Amino acid sequence: MSDIIFYDYQEATYYKLEKNKIREFKEFTPLKNYLYIGLLNSKDIINATVEIPKNSEKNAIAELIEFQTYQDLVLDENILYKINYIKKTLQGENVDYDVFAVNSETIVKQFEPFVEKSRYIDYIASPAFIFEALYKQKILEPDDIHCFLYFGLNDSFIVVYKDAKCIFFKSLKFSIRELSEKFNEYYGKIFDFENFISILSTDELKQKEQKFIMSLNNLYNDIIVHLMDILIYVKRLNSIENFEIFFIDSDYGLEKDFYEMFTTITEFDVKRFNFNFPFLPHSNQLINLMFLSAIDYENSKNSEINFTIYEKPLPIYKKQSFSFLLLSAASIASIAIYPLYAYFLTTLINIESENLRVSDAQLNTKITSFSNIVQSYNTKEKNFEQVLTNTSQELKKLEHVINSVFNQKKSNPEKISILIDTIKQLNAHNINIKKCQIENKNLQTVIKLAIIANDEHYITNFLKNLSKDFVIAFDEISKIDKKYTSDIEVYIR
Repeated sequence: MSDIIFYDYQEATYYKLEKNKIREFKEFTPLKNYLYIGLLNSKDIINATVEIPKNSEKNAIAELIEFQTYQDLVLDENILYKINYIKKTLQGENVDYDVFAVNSETIVKQFEPFVEKSRYIDYIASPAFIFEALYKQKILEPDDIHCFLYFGLNDSFIVVYKDAKCIFFKSLKFSIRELSEKFNEYYGKIFDFENFISILSTDELKQKEQKFIMSLNNLYNDIIVHLMDILIYVKRLNSIENFEIFFIDSDYGLEKDFYEMFTTITEFDVKRFNFNFPFLPHSNQLINLMFLSAIDYENSKNSEINFTIYEKPLPIYKKQSFSFLLLSAASIASIAIYPLYAYFLTTLINIESENLRVSDAQLNTKITSFSNIVQSYNTKEKNFEQVLTNTSQELKKLEHVINSVFNQKKSNPEKISILIDTIKQLNAHNINIKKCQIENKNLQTVIKLAIIANDEHYITNFLKNLSKDFVIAFDEISKIDKKYTSDIEVYIR
């Protein structure tokens, strides 16, 4: 196993796993056999689910997912994102993929100072996947369902694993700094940040006044209520009855009152991140998880969970320039051995031609796939246009009715007011209007109503009240499917 260097960009600090022990230092001398690693903040990762046609060509899947991610998440096309994806489920004619996107400029800003020394980073991890190594190293049972909640100094997140795979990941606004600011709002004044951290990680809480304790309890209650909303959603989405263990930890620890409150409310089996690591662990559990994940990555080289944009340079024999050097050497040798040179060059040209033919076929496949997507969007656009046209027509009809009522209200304010008050009685009598139409006949306005009720007496009483103020005409009350209906005409001069 290689010696591993972990760069913590927030603290500008390096950690080295060497001989099963983690050392911390501020400077280091880069060596080729080091495995360089880093960790992203959860708040810098955009997580979503996208779907693409299941019959898409394998070679075009990456481009299709990237295109769909930009479309679904409305990402700025002028910004380059590092996009990783994991196949999720088959839904009818489409396949769902969990997508994780990070602004490449963010990665550059965070890791460029380190790359200036190391020249590359082998593995940049997401908090969503560092727990996977716990199952591969048989530290946790793969059949159990686990939640992992972490409160970092500047970042906080929750991850849920089922069958040893990440099924849910979300960044939370509960970093230690954010908790401190929220606490100050409850407390009513600024409390020193260093003292706040000290109280979180010790038993000093019992020595504080009642207002302080109440403020901290209110803060804890906010956290737990928000987490319960998330867990209810995760259970419903993934058909989960319960979680076997709920792991909680922090950069600075949390005083035991939080654990007791969380356990009492949720009834979960709550534990800290005290895992049985195969090396002497550091006090910061996230650092331990990063090294464990790096060990697993070195064995698997799983690119699905790697967000690096600073890949290690290829050995010279794998570079394209090596082919050029080889061709140059062959050219020189051909001066003395022309037949061998001719054969070698012909073979090389044939191979290159075959590669071009395959590349052309792959390009045509991608063009076809993208054309299908564009055609799908064009169809959706036409459907939306038709819906918009139909809606506009309905709005015009409604506008005509409203204008008619408004004009009549201006010319007959007193009677229209009486009519409106009378119609309000419909709801009180459980009478509904099926149709309302306004017409002008012989210098008078006719309002045609089609009404329906559960009881014949409701309609009779309504007609009596209405006839006191207006000239009305109505059809005989009829019974249809246990409902009573009648058509009414109200005449307003």
